[in-house]
Amino acid sequence: MPEKISLKLDTLPVELIYRILDHLDALVILCSLQNINTRMNAIITSYQPFQAFATLDVGQRRLSYERFDWANIIRYNTTLTTMIFCKNNLDDRAIANLVRGLEHNSTLISFDLSYNRIKTAGARDIATVLKYNQTLETLNLSQNKIGIAGAISLAIVLKHNTTLTKLDIKSNSCGDEGEQLVTDALQRTT
Repeated sequence: MPEKISLKLDTLPVELIYRILDHLDALVILCSLQNINTRMNAIITSYQPFQAFATLDVGQRRLSYERFDWANIIRYNTTLTTMIFCKNNLDDRAIANLVRGLEHNSTLISFDLSYNRIKTAGARDIATVLKYNQTLETLNLSQNKIGIAGAISLAIVLKHNTTLTKLDIKSNSCGDEGEQLVTDALQRTT
């Protein structure tokens, strides 16, 4: 009787894994294969097409924050400079999960969270992360509902964050006062 052989992806030869990766898109690689173990991370980061992978555009994909560990994807990725999560119906709970990874990310420069359902709590989570993140230069929060309290939270942090130079908060129910607070805070840091 022949012996049954069980193969796992992370035990295959590197060249074979590269061939498998050739047939997957970047989102699948990021969400399904990255952070499995140290060997897979090394293989993925040495995979030539992935080294040039700078932009992740998952706008309008109806993403579930429960399905993917976005915090770890953002935290440990060293190639992404731009992430686009617009129009995904993300709420404050999803934003809390998503932005945890920004605290320690050292490559992300531009982040688009426009046209979601971010309210005051989500804006506060984003503001907390901006205390620590030293690379993010552009953040788009337009067309959400952060309100005046969310704008105040962002303005307070922006007085001390010197890397964020562009923040879009138009159409956020924060009024002229909230927009002016954020504008003044950004002008002090640039």
